[in-house]
Amino acid sequence: MGGYIGVAIVLLILGAGLVFLINDIIIRVRNSNKYKVCFKDGFKKCGLPLIKLKINGKLEWFLLDTGANANYLKESYFDKIELKPEMIGKTESNDSNNKLQTADYNFDLSYNKARFQSEKFSVTTLNTFNEPFQGYNIIGIIGSPFFSKHRFAFDFENLIVWINKK
Repeated sequence: MGGYIGVAIVLLILGAGLVFLINDIIIRVRNSNKYKVCFKDGFKKCGLPLIKLKINGKLEWFLLDTGANANYLKESYFDKIELKPEMIGKTESNDSNNKLQTADYNFDLSYNKARFQSEKFSVTTLNTFNEPFQGYNIIGIIGSPFFSKHRFAFDFENLIVWINKK
């Protein structure tokens, strides 16, 4: 009788291990078409989700802002670009009681092999980030239209964002 119980326990342990292995494989397959980007460093230092994206051939810091209704690029950064893209339009918005008008341009961004082409950015002063913020030279804000378009998924528990590969 004792032998049967021992065999049953071994089979139970092997079964549980198999379940965990299968679950791990499923998670890996689901995430194989996504990039995992950690924003832990910026979040720990200044409480903001910051990531580096490549723009104009250089890695630059961007703030991920789910509450922003557009993507913004700092005017002082834009002024330094030698080969500027063609303006695609202007956007008017209200900031408190002031009417703001920004020029809009398309930029290509990338992260590893993920490419994000012709992303609309409104060029503005971004006064909050005129000086490096807590040691980070933030040049832009990635807003909710970008997240919706590319199906970014935020995981604030692990301080990562999932980016779908194209």
